[in-house]
Amino acid sequence: MGGIDGLRTVELRTTRLLITDQDSGRSIDVGSQSNSQVQLSVWDPVAIVYVSAGTDGASGVVDVDDDGNTVVDDVSELGATGSDDRVLTPEDSGYQDAQSGKILAMVLSHGAMKRVEGDAVISGPGQVRIDLVDNDNRLTSRIIDLQ
Repeated sequence: MGGIDGLRTVELRTTRLLITDQDSGRSIDVGSQSNSQVQLSVWDPVAIVYVSAGTDGASGVVDVDDDGNTVVDDVSELGATGSDDRVLTPEDSGYQDAQSGKILAMVLSHGAMKRVEGDAVISGPGQVRIDLVDNDNRLTSRIIDLQ
């Protein structure tokens, strides 16, 4: 993808991506440059980020009192160093289960990238991530600031 100074708008239409500098009117039509699959994500400062138990189902390292509170594998140990616990953002599988309480999870922080579904026009200020997958299944990602 070429660069545009003063980026203002990103427009996603089905599988075509048009990036426009509204001050100069210059645009890049990513869809016309290749047969890439295009995915657009935007920064959501209030999106919840969870930490959940990993494949072993235990908080922290299994059978270890990671936080020294004399209770082994309690919820306060989620995300312990050396564990298989996972961080889940809105783009990750398992996120909906953490959100609904179907899996053991707790809120870690707020702020994450979220996929844009369907047609959209995103204007600044803010950040967007553009993921392109080409015909050889190679992924190219760019994070750009919208002014």
